[in-house]
Amino acid sequence: MLRILVVVLYLLPVSRPVHAMVENWTVYDLGSARTEAVCVGAAQETFEEFAMTFGARKMARGSWVVYAWGLARGQYDAIITCALASGGTSRATLIIYAEDSVLGSIHGERIWNLFSDHNQRLGDKYVNDALEQHGLN
Repeated sequence: MLRILVVVLYLLPVSRPVHAMVENWTVYDLGSARTEAVCVGAAQETFEEFAMTFGARKMARGSWVVYAWGLARGQYDAIITCALASGGTSRATLIIYAEDSVLGSIHGERIWNLFSDHNQRLGDKYVNDALEQHGLN
């Protein structure tokens, strides 16, 4: 069931967070990123900033996914995946597990906003670096 929700959210073009809830799981389509590296970097920075405010027990980064356990004093676990999409871009999906789905949704909105800010900044840096590398900046 969770795989179906991720696929459906992946296919939706959105500018606001779209999410679906199944029992204690909430899935958000975070939109696209310029590259997988930009997406994973934005995900890591997002969880680091969230952890500074609300706390986190542990975080780990893979090549296309960032995990965070024990968010908000141990009540939530989250994953941001960065799936390859067309044209070398990446599609970001946030999956949160929360005993309290209402508070999980509130934190999901916070994470979505943080990811959006970090993704925009890192995406702009990627473009500026590419332009500079080719002497166009």
